[in-house]
Amino acid sequence: RYGEVDKVVNRWCETVSKLDPKTIVLINADDPNLAILKKYFKGKVREFGKRNIKNIKTKGLTGSSFDLTINDIRLTINLPLPGLYHIYDFLAAFYAGCELDFSTQKMISSLKTFQPAFGRVEKLDFGYIFLIKNPAGATQVFQTIAPQIKSQDRLLLALNDNLADGTD
Repeated sequence: RYGEVDKVVNRWCETVSKLDPKTIVLINADDPNLAILKKYFKGKVREFGKRNIKNIKTKGLTGSSFDLTINDIRLTINLPLPGLYHIYDFLAAFYAGCELDFSTQKMISSLKTFQPAFGRVEKLDFGYIFLIKNPAGATQVFQTIAPQIKSQDRLLLALNDNLADGTD
């Protein structure tokens, strides 16, 4: 999040209050800052979050798996990205796809050939690149990599605090 959290939430509240009620808004139900958005939107709100999933298993830096129940159907998801934050990213994209009537099976099978974009847990010969954009993202990345770090490993942190990138 760029900017002070309350300010950003207030701007989101203003924005959703102006949306056409035919719009569907997806909200991460696990983020208490987003729960307030439901009060400001007159249309349909769909929520996603950890309550929709069970049996989360981490696989080091190679990914995670979990069971997702949607429309009374239980699906096992093998996500090729590590970290809880990537599970949330998947859930947001998956629920958006469901609202757009995308094929559930095609969305899940597309994970088999998924390759992360530059810097997003990109695997190189010498290690991984994790792009961090803000303090919350830094916390998520460090929680993901900390259990994997060995005494002989090296960690390089590079900070770009130019104005175009914010000033976190």
